[in-house]
Amino acid sequence: MPHLAPVDDAAIVPVPLIFRGAEDPQRQVVDMDLAMVRTVLETAGGGSTVRWAAGMVVTGGRRQVVVTTDRGRSWFPPNVLLPENAVLPWKHEDSARWEGLLDPARVIVEYAAAAASGTLTALASTHSSAPGVAAGVPFAFADAVQRPRPDLLGVPTAGRETFAVSAARLVAADAITDPHDQRRQALWIAHDAVEKADDASSVRRSILAALNADPNLLEPKKIDRLGWVALTNENEVLWERDFAARIDVRNVDIGRLDTGGGASRPFLVQSYATETVLALRNASPRQALLDALYSWSMLLELIDTEGRRYPREPANAF
Repeated sequence: MPHLAPVDDAAIVPVPLIFRGAEDPQRQVVDMDLAMVRTVLETAGGGSTVRWAAGMVVTGGRRQVVVTTDRGRSWFPPNVLLPENAVLPWKHEDSARWEGLLDPARVIVEYAAAAASGTLTALASTHSSAPGVAAGVPFAFADAVQRPRPDLLGVPTAGRETFAVSAARLVAADAITDPHDQRRQALWIAHDAVEKADDASSVRRSILAALNADPNLLEPKKIDRLGWVALTNENEVLWERDFAARIDVRNVDIGRLDTGGGASRPFLVQSYATETVLALRNASPRQALLDALYSWSMLLELIDTEGRRYPREPANAF
């Protein structure tokens, strides 16, 4: 799994707002936008598992913080906290054209250009530099941090599931309060994800078969008996293949990019299915459910954007 060196969390301080003076109010707004998008990245958490980008996009007079990563359609690490009103660029009808890029900041640039009357006023990234096509847009490098620091952000925040899981499914998950039922629902999700991914992993299937044969293996003292190391290694290979499939589009003009969904999707489908199974080992039944639900939702979105059709799901809370 590719990594960038994370900064020590203890070194994180609030990003200062730089004002140019009352005679330049427009510059003050730009400085505030730049400080905001940089702070969003430097307080999100998640470390260097992925590369991040955030931009301030103004549409119809409304300012929106747009956030993405370089993995899939904004895959986020488990402990991430972001402004609850942050926007992902993947709801746009043209978003499949921007998938599979090395530089997540380029996705923000494309989104701003495609949005109706969109203007990109500030851009920040944990990648080394701004995309060449964003010349003239104020840019700030941001350090990746391990722990989220919402206290430094100062706005209401939300976890990753808020940005990927439908509201109805989150409500259904919240309604499951019994730990045993939470485990059972997470296990159902893992089975469904593996089936939808046209599973080729004997490791995934062996773990699920063992849990079917003896549900007590989900107990904290027994769950380590399963083949988690082999499954983790298998997932890291998928990550490496995903990363190798991403492309550099620095020489493509804004608005002319079309990756057709990118070459990473086959690896992401398998990886998301694997991550639903890996979620089962979480010591917290509720977190196991949320992690499985997140990865399953990411998988379903990929399937939906590819226009693939599957048989009707069996009756279930989700």
